[in-house]
Amino acid sequence: MESRNNGTPRSTRNSKLITRRSELPMDIRFAGEFYGESDEGFIAEHVLTKKEREFMFIFSDASVLEANNPELHILVFLEEQNQTVPLPAKNKLRSIIKYLRQTDDSNVGINYSGNVLSYSSESSIKEELKKRLSEREKSISDDLAASKDTSREAENHKAGKRYITMAEDYLKEAMELGASDFHIEAEESKAYVRLRIHKQLIDIDEITHHDASQIGLAFYSEFTRGRGEGQVKGIAEGTYNESSLLDAEFSRKIGGNISLKARMVNIGLNHSSAFNIVLRLIDKTKTSEAIPFEKLNFSRSVCRKLRILETASKGAILVVGVTGSGKSTTLQNMVQHERDRTGNTRKIYTIEQPVESKIDRVIQINAAGDEGKDVPADKNFSFDNINRSLMRGDPDSIMYGEIRDAITAKAMQKGADSGHLVYGTMHVKSAIEAYPRLESFGLSRENIARNGFIVLVMCLHLLPRLCPHCSIPYRGKHSVPERYSEFDAIANYRKKSDSRNIMREVIAAQKSIQPGMSLLRELQRKGVIDSRDVYDLQQKIKIMNEGSDSAAFGDRVESVIRSSMMPREDTNVRFKGPGCKECFNGTVGVAPVAEVLIPDDSFLSFVREGRLDRAELYWKSNLEGITITQDSYEKIVSGMIDPRDAEAELPELLGS
Repeated sequence: MESRNNGTPRSTRNSKLITRRSELPMDIRFAGEFYGESDEGFIAEHVLTKKEREFMFIFSDASVLEANNPELHILVFLEEQNQTVPLPAKNKLRSIIKYLRQTDDSNVGINYSGNVLSYSSESSIKEELKKRLSEREKSISDDLAASKDTSREAENHKAGKRYITMAEDYLKEAMELGASDFHIEAEESKAYVRLRIHKQLIDIDEITHHDASQIGLAFYSEFTRGRGEGQVKGIAEGTYNESSLLDAEFSRKIGGNISLKARMVNIGLNHSSAFNIVLRLIDKTKTSEAIPFEKLNFSRSVCRKLRILETASKGAILVVGVTGSGKSTTLQNMVQHERDRTGNTRKIYTIEQPVESKIDRVIQINAAGDEGKDVPADKNFSFDNINRSLMRGDPDSIMYGEIRDAITAKAMQKGADSGHLVYGTMHVKSAIEAYPRLESFGLSRENIARNGFIVLVMCLHLLPRLCPHCSIPYRGKHSVPERYSEFDAIANYRKKSDSRNIMREVIAAQKSIQPGMSLLRELQRKGVIDSRDVYDLQQKIKIMNEGSDSAAFGDRVESVIRSSMMPREDTNVRFKGPGCKECFNGTVGVAPVAEVLIPDDSFLSFVREGRLDRAELYWKSNLEGITITQDSYEKIVSGMIDPRDAEAELPELLGS
């Protein structure tokens, strides 16, 4: 008879033996429930003690139920096949069996062969066995409850590992595709996994509502713990409930080359079981070195104005824009420039909620949002309390992260008024809007319009950067290519036959086709879609491109070309192409467009008087003010961005 250490089933020529290593005290009537399928051979009762668990297996012998062998058996395996059984152990096992039968030695049928000890009992003493153990029923029940709980925990752990793997696989895919955000949109019974890649939001998979909830649990409860080699503990309060409004933050290393940070928000819908999960993804492998603004593709005009940062030593530097406009990344680069240009001779702090990316040689503090809470002073990491401590921390500069309310605005003002250089971001749509926003946070107009308080305001926006390999050249206003391509039509398409998500096949096909080939026909050739799908998608493309006034748009492009003051032959206006192996749907990342406001006394006097319209006119006419739309022209005529993308996300181009 063969024995194995790993608890896998054993077999013989004449019988099928089912066994598992014993882990808890238990009545072997229930062994099958916890240790695998079993048969009625377990009706004899036996409680495994802690002592026995150290070196035993239990199992049933199916042969005992054969018609010619009606006896009941208990077989006890020692742990090792070739284990030398010490005499005390033999005697212990014999005494156990003797106790069960409550009979004298001469009538205990004990057989010992190799590592097997067994005994057989006549059915006539079955009731006696039950009676002898009935007084221990309560302890058996307690042990069984513990066993069930442990079994359930094991099952949950196994399921949890599966969802951890799923979550990691999705994040790995997102990072490899260059996604900035990861979404799960859960409906009543199903959920969509979506990625935002180069500003475009696409479906990548469809899963069940339960799977979506479990992945959310993995993000919120497992990834934030930072368990495992090389993982870092994150931030999450309480337990995960998909129907709640929750925030979390975690870092995760996946494989050998992916290290990311994610800011998570869970948005439960209080009228249904639907919910939404969004992760903002940050690549932690990126350098902490300052990058020249020219290499970040800022325009020449913007780079020239940013040179004021080289000598700034006090006052406020604000980077503003809509969500996802690159504010935090740009602000971090500004801080890194200060650190490097001064030879790390300035003490720089940051107060963030939360800390987004590590900046070498900068003291970064995570504000805990303890405002108004009864927290001991030495444990109070509220924004205001941290700022109060930093004023005694010999700072030269303080980065305040997002200025989102009166507390953060007044903290920034206090830092600037104390003679320090301070940085912050705000959610507004133009540079000049920073002034009324600060006023709405409770700062007086006199203070925000004081000379030296605000040194510079930059409003930022990101636009898809065109692939140089497949972008389409502009050949005149009457030959503007269609706005939407085959990829755009199929991005969130569901097949007629099985409604499954085919986005992964679409991405793979787009990277394999030759220039000029049809993506739809390639997918049809590969069997991903059929002729009905092709027809439906072709009709969808026509509908998507209807209603656009290409002639009027062409006139606006011509105006942009003229405003560049460049010889026409030197311009290189281009449009998004069909996509190729070098890009994702015709784009290779994003490029910044910006407007920079550096106020002077005359500008500030208009702000103090509440005449923002006059202040804006003065900025444009006297301070070389270039709006964010005008800043996009340089990238349009150089072929870096599609003029249609600029017009879709910014005010209309010149000539409208």
